[in-house]
Amino acid sequence: MIWFLLALTACSDRDPCASMCSAATQHYGGCLDLWGVAWDDAGYSDANAFFHSCETRAWANRQLEVDAGHAGATTDECEGWEAIIDAPDFTCQDWAELDWSGLPW
Repeated sequence: MIWFLLALTACSDRDPCASMCSAATQHYGGCLDLWGVAWDDAGYSDANAFFHSCETRAWANRQLEVDAGHAGATTDECEGWEAIIDAPDFTCQDWAELDWSGLPW
């Protein structure tokens, strides 16, 4: 019984950055199609490479945020960006407004 409860708890912890990266990958892929650009033209071998790059960015920022005294900033950014990306009025022109190279604090 205890193993079931532990497994249930572990499965309920959703990483907002993984969720945002998934949404970002889908939307960016659609934008690349719209623009007639391939993933490799955008600097990624494929959609999976973009997703992993996004996850790596989140992981690196989480490592830095604690030392910088901004614990939780990356999670907050991921949650905010997912809401922006998934908004019905989000367009490919809006993509440039997301600062992928900046820190979330």
